[in-house]
Amino acid sequence: HTVDVQVQGRLSGTVYVEVVDTKSGTARSGTKKDYTFTNTVLEFVPDGASTQSVSVVINADNAPDAGETIILRLTNLSGPASLGSNMTHTITTQ
Repeated sequence: HTVDVQVQGRLSGTVYVEVVDTKSGTARSGTKKDYTFTNTVLEFVPDGASTQSVSVVINADNAPDAGETIILRLTNLSGPASLGSNMTHTITTQ
């Protein structure tokens, strides 16, 4: 599963933001669990890409996991930007 992180507007300097797993969803994280995700720091530069992606690997298993949730959050912002109102993203497994 891919989650896009987008900056809006023109940047006047480099911006860093970390995408973290809150571990507050109902799915279990880690090897041989429901999913795998590594916290990631994204770097946005002036005149660079305005969208970057992070990946969550949904692990296949034999247990019926439909409807479990994974919650990611933007945090640790640095640089000339501010976090908007949409700082979390919820993934619901199928």
